[in-house]
Amino acid sequence: MIFHFQAGDVTLFDEDKSYFEKRFEPLKKYMGNVPEKNTTDTITAEIKLKKTKQRSGDRFIAIGMITCKNLGTLRAEVEADNIKKLADMLHDNFKIQIRRAREKSMEK
Repeated sequence: MIFHFQAGDVTLFDEDKSYFEKRFEPLKKYMGNVPEKNTTDTITAEIKLKKTKQRSGDRFIAIGMITCKNLGTLRAEVEADNIKKLADMLHDNFKIQIRRAREKSMEK
């Protein structure tokens, strides 16, 4: 899986990037067999991060897109108070979407 991060006004450390990659890695097994070479069959994940200021403190917003030849493009948007929680929430959201897309494709 190839990751593209767009951090905007958020400071994204290497530790945070690694955490996203670690959380998203298990999703590959749900997407089917896709080669890891830089071809059109590669799975790509684009993560855009934003920070908003609220009375209770800073909140982070993540907009994620996963593109896979087998399932098309999946999109999720989540909001949390820290970066790692964003990664967890995106993972959970994408896992549900992938499962639904696979079930739908098997019905055809």
